[in-house]
Amino acid sequence: MNGINNFCSFYVLLVIIFIQQPKIVIIKNEKNLGFSAANNIGIKYALENGCEYVLLLNNDTEIDKDLIKNMVKASIENNNAIISPKIYYYDSPNKIWSAGGSLNWKKGLSFHYGVNKIDKGQFDVQKEIDFATGCCILIHKSVFDKIGFLAEEYFLYFEDTDFCVRAKKAGIKILYEPSAKLWHKVSGTTGGEESLISLYYCNRNRLYFNNKFNKKNKFYYLSYFFVTRMVKFLIWLIKGQKDKIRIVLKAIRDYRNNKMGYVEI
Repeated sequence: MNGINNFCSFYVLLVIIFIQQPKIVIIKNEKNLGFSAANNIGIKYALENGCEYVLLLNNDTEIDKDLIKNMVKASIENNNAIISPKIYYYDSPNKIWSAGGSLNWKKGLSFHYGVNKIDKGQFDVQKEIDFATGCCILIHKSVFDKIGFLAEEYFLYFEDTDFCVRAKKAGIKILYEPSAKLWHKVSGTTGGEESLISLYYCNRNRLYFNNKFNKKNKFYYLSYFFVTRMVKFLIWLIKGQKDKIRIVLKAIRDYRNNKMGYVEI
């Protein structure tokens, strides 16, 4: 788990924004706390030191020089809304990974607008969204006062979805701001979207998140989840990737046993 260690355990990078005097603070933790707990330490430090905005930013990104300025401006103009930028794939600099996001409650999944589409200006309008990825998200201090911090039981993945659902329930607006741009090495710190780390936490936490917020669609999201898992199992079996089957089954079993937080993969 070296990728996660580099990301969560030893260094948490929080850009703490004071409009007049930007500065960067690096906080060293002694062990792997996970995405939520590690970022919460930085967020609390920022709030205790009088910051007005907090920008959560993955370490596998490169940002446009005007990203922070444009995100702050959009938030100020919209009653301190949460702001999500336009995110491109790092390896395909004009291909969109996220132009904001939403939730498909029947499938029990969040999704990104514009994913894998070449940017031709079709996503250049600011709009209200339901989901902002934790890859890069600007949050005003008042949001934490209303809904608290990132939920730490997830350890990795779905904590941003949880945060956004709680924010929307509290009446907080989430906006996509296309003038704020960055480039993301998708799942670069966890070894890729089908690494064992990603598969474990995405599957376990997806079930946990839906049980927490989506009980009315339980039949639909569970049906979709298990049918698609069976299809993936068949593909992985043909490819000889039995380790992926094993880790997803472990994720399901751990969810059922309420085994949350960090798990050795």
